Amino acid sequence: MAPTSQTTSAAKQPTSPSQMPRTQAPVKQQFVHSGHAQASPTNRAPFPSMNAILVVDDSPLMQRSLADTFRKAGYSVDCTGDGKGAVAWVQQNGMPALITLDLEMPGMDGIATLKALQQLPNQRPVQAAFVTGKGPRLKETHGELGAIGYFSKPFDGPALLALAQRVAPLPGRAVNS
Repeated sequence: MAPTSQTTSAAKQPTSPSQMPRTQAPVKQQFVHSGHAQASPTNRAPFPSMNAILVVDDSPLMQRSLADTFRKAGYSVDCTGDGKGAVAWVQQNGMPALITLDLEMPGMDGIATLKALQQLPNQRPVQAAFVTGKGPRLKETHGELGAIGYFSKPFDGPALLALAQRVAPLPGRAVNS
């Protein structure tokens, strides 16, 4: 049996895409698609933008709960644990039909994330709803920030799905106003 060659971690790694051999792809940020971690969305089939929902929450349990709620209704769901991940996701994939944002996350909170998303050049407006465990802090003023909804944790699944259906109607389902 012929000996195999292995690269050690001490070997100098390319630092930019232009320095990488054509067969080596750059490592991308991890995203969660439908509750399972996988490589960047650019390495899989295009995300169906007309019914895509991006869940942004630093709690894996809340990500899973929200993703399951939307997925059971028929939506495509990706999750990320912070605001920077949300901005990176949108830059790579375009604006989803709906984004749910936790208000209090480490680093970039939900308000800063929404403002950063609003500054991105997109072909459609940001449709974001806050989902928070911190009570009615912005319930009356979320619209002034550009959010289309505000939900307290534990969230009301039917109300959240009604909002999703309004901004991203699924084929064959009635839209509730």
